[in-house]
Amino acid sequence: MRLQSFLCIGLLLSSLQVVFAQQDIFKEIAPTYTLSAFDLKIPDKRLTINEILLDQEGYYWFTSNNGLWVYDGVSAIRYSNGNSKYPVLADDIGSNFNDLSMDSEGNLITSIWGKNTVLRFNPHIRGVKDVCRFNGAMLFEETRFGADEDNALYYTSRINGSEQMYLYKQISNDAVIPLFAIPKVDGLDDKIISLHFLKHRIFVLTGNYLYCLSKSGSLIKKISFRTGWPDWPYAYSDSQNFYIVNESAQKMYSWDFETNELKTFFVFPEPLPGIYTVFIVRDQTIVCFNSKTLSVYDLKNKTYQKIFTVSDPLFTEPRRRFFRIDVEDISMDKDGSFRLNSKKQLFRLEKNKIVSDSFKTNIEGLDQPPSTRGFTEDTEGNIYVTYYTAGIAIKKKRDSIFKVCTLPKNPLINFESTYSITAYKDKLIWNNTLLDFSANTIESLCKSLPYSHTTHYLKGDSLWFYTWFNDKIAVSDLAKKTVKTFEIDNSAYPKVRFSVINKLIADSKGKNLWAASNFNGITQLSKKGVVQKNYSTNFLKTNQEIGVTDLVLEPPLLWYGGSNGLGVFNTENKEVAIYKFPDGMDPENLVDRTVYFIEPLSDSEFYLGTDHGLILFNKKTKKYFELEQNNPLSQLEFNRASHFKASDGKFYMGSVEGVFSFYPDELRWKKDKIQEKTIRINLISIFTDAGKYKYISKDADQLKTLHLKPGDTSIEINFSVPTNYENPIYYSYRITGINNYWSEYSTKQEISLAGLPSGKFTLEIRTHNSSTHIKKISLIKAQYWYLRWYSQLGFITLFILLISILIRYRYNLRLQKERELAGLRTKISSDLHDDVGSILTAVAMQSEILEKNALPSETKRLQRITTLSRQAMGNMRDTVWSIDSKKDNIGSLLSRMKDYASDAFQDNERLSFHFVKGKEINVDQKLNPFIRQNVYLIYKEAITNCLKHCNGDKVEIRYSHSKNELFLEITDNGSASKKMKTSGLGLTNMELRAKKMNGNLIINTENGFKIILRVPLT
Repeated sequence: MRLQSFLCIGLLLSSLQVVFAQQDIFKEIAPTYTLSAFDLKIPDKRLTINEILLDQEGYYWFTSNNGLWVYDGVSAIRYSNGNSKYPVLADDIGSNFNDLSMDSEGNLITSIWGKNTVLRFNPHIRGVKDVCRFNGAMLFEETRFGADEDNALYYTSRINGSEQMYLYKQISNDAVIPLFAIPKVDGLDDKIISLHFLKHRIFVLTGNYLYCLSKSGSLIKKISFRTGWPDWPYAYSDSQNFYIVNESAQKMYSWDFETNELKTFFVFPEPLPGIYTVFIVRDQTIVCFNSKTLSVYDLKNKTYQKIFTVSDPLFTEPRRRFFRIDVEDISMDKDGSFRLNSKKQLFRLEKNKIVSDSFKTNIEGLDQPPSTRGFTEDTEGNIYVTYYTAGIAIKKKRDSIFKVCTLPKNPLINFESTYSITAYKDKLIWNNTLLDFSANTIESLCKSLPYSHTTHYLKGDSLWFYTWFNDKIAVSDLAKKTVKTFEIDNSAYPKVRFSVINKLIADSKGKNLWAASNFNGITQLSKKGVVQKNYSTNFLKTNQEIGVTDLVLEPPLLWYGGSNGLGVFNTENKEVAIYKFPDGMDPENLVDRTVYFIEPLSDSEFYLGTDHGLILFNKKTKKYFELEQNNPLSQLEFNRASHFKASDGKFYMGSVEGVFSFYPDELRWKKDKIQEKTIRINLISIFTDAGKYKYISKDADQLKTLHLKPGDTSIEINFSVPTNYENPIYYSYRITGINNYWSEYSTKQEISLAGLPSGKFTLEIRTHNSSTHIKKISLIKAQYWYLRWYSQLGFITLFILLISILIRYRYNLRLQKERELAGLRTKISSDLHDDVGSILTAVAMQSEILEKNALPSETKRLQRITTLSRQAMGNMRDTVWSIDSKKDNIGSLLSRMKDYASDAFQDNERLSFHFVKGKEINVDQKLNPFIRQNVYLIYKEAITNCLKHCNGDKVEIRYSHSKNELFLEITDNGSASKKMKTSGLGLTNMELRAKKMNGNLIINTENGFKIILRVPLT
């Protein structure tokens, strides 16, 4: 009995020892977290938030009493039932959405208040995946739902007409099966608090019991909370663990899947003051919100911290507002911060930001942090820094700050500025001087050079240095205290003129120097100042004024800093590569950063001091990395030549705001952060010429091609990128096919396109931090049917057809008139020939008969009458021939011309004629009667002139024609000895007739008589 008593006492002491040991081990520390409110940009301040989740793309989704909302970090979009823009369900059955959970595929699961509806919403396509409607009572406090590892849907509800609550499993859209009947407690329904699905188990937590079920619904374990537990227990689970807190016992339990029992996981070091606790367990950290306390427990380091308590004397009114609101859920975001969800507000708990002085190393003796330049370390481990204007500060080995040095006096040395400082044995080389603090002396290295900005290269006892704004390079033997200066010989490269050299280093063989400078780029100098090679800023792809700021040699690669990022020059094959900073690495200014110095960190990494912060560059991956947000080194403007790695591994870097120092493991880089942002299309609004809108929201992001109708007058495209807790996102767009230039960056998340012409174009959208990751949508706008090519072709064909018909009609009408006119002409010519011709013939015959019997005195008169009547007969025949439509052809004209020539030359014994026709004469070719008559009259006049004035013996007549032109040439072989009137009425008439025909008549009387007539026939 005594032995049993001792054993009991021992076990009791042992238990107390464990408890006290834990309480002693977990020590309270000052808060290292900050709690801040997170504005969801919700316009409706009366909105009640039910649940908040972060989807796989980084968007926040939350259910409310007025819709399902999504927040991208800038604005919130409301999805609701019956909403034409952002619909959940097509029918407006109310939009009071309750709890929210997520299945393993990333689908959101929620229910609609009082509508017996549970639905799965796919946030990727922004549309409903499936809907489960059931008959039964579905009260808010009784209904819980969720999905297991296989995405099977479960929910709690009553069966119609039944008072029994069941856990149901959906097996298809319209079919469910009851898995487990939830027992009543004291004749009343037990409050269902939550459902948990993990490791092929189902945990049903109620106000009185915890039920552990198999996936088939069979009961594995039932644990009572009726005594020793609060009225409303809270549980948290992940994919592997199930946790629950008992405030009364001051313990957190986890489920043992082997024994199917709750086991103690954590004993709170202090009592939980409230009766309701919300918590999360992640990465050996417990964040716990009790109704009166917000605490963080670090299981690894065995510490805890109270972020806020009601009894805190520093408890302010904003914090009181926080504790008036019950936190209903705690979750962890991708960046490691914790999110606390309440009915009206979202809160963020994150580790304290690094303050601006975290890495700052002060300089005692100065009122303001100076702009610094070079660093060096002496043999005793003391660190020196130079600063503007012309000062030196020292940080002794065991000190934490720098102190201003008192400089030795030398009346011959007057410092104007500072750049480099280099340790040499127990002395310091500062600009163009040798400084010995132990002896309190300062000596000039080269008295002919100024005491201002000087760039050093030290090798052993030999120092090469260049003082800015001169044309000499100097070399000093420090051991012998001698110095030589060499004028820079640029005869091989006349354009190379130095004013500034930012860095001097030796080449791989140690025979020559590499010089980095403004304006010139990189220059290879001999150690006596002869320019051997120069690689210009244009070749090195850097701005000329900034030039090259720093050099690091890793043969055969020569790394250099410039205006467009980090560059590398291969000294063997002479190839150059520039690694530009991504646009998103400077979201405030959206400009390229200038690299002012390069400080090697390891074989594969460089620190880069820029005009906008410290950057890490990985030489293997060729990628840049930024510091974590709010790190003071992330936005500093660093200086050239102001960097140093001390012997203890600490880095010192100078900026316009003073000295900063750190060990590498003190910096947190955004190596795991994906810089590229995926742009999501949320909504496409199309405005038609009918004054109506069409909306596309579901699958809008998956849309590759948008087909627009001719009447779609304008479109608006709403897009976003999840920007939670980050810098603003800037967007730019262009429409290839219309304008290939990118628009200016803007934070606006909407594009409006009005008056888009018909055709095929591509809309491209990019963000400033991902200029190569472009969202593309093909826009194809149809043309109005009457403007399409085949319609226009039809219109043209119809127009041509109508014109053809009109032309044909007018042609037929003209042809008919010509036929009528030709008939009239034929009738007139026939009548003239028959009537007038017979009368004139009769007159001529009667005069001839009278002439035989007439007296001699009357004979002349009768002969005159006979001659005139016969001339009238000839003229009448010409008239009849000219108006006879049967004679409207080439053959008739030629015959008439031959007949006239034969009659004219018949009685002329001196002159003869020769008629020459062209080879291709178409006698049937139609000839305009006007042309036929005028050509014939010109011909007659020309023949008459030849008969009257030719003193030769031959007249040659040449005639030819084509479809387009008639050609007539009449030439005699007379001489110019016999004068003829060339301006008489006959010749003038010939010219007038030629003009009337739009012809060309050439008359030549120099050697006989010659005319050439050309008449167009078309």
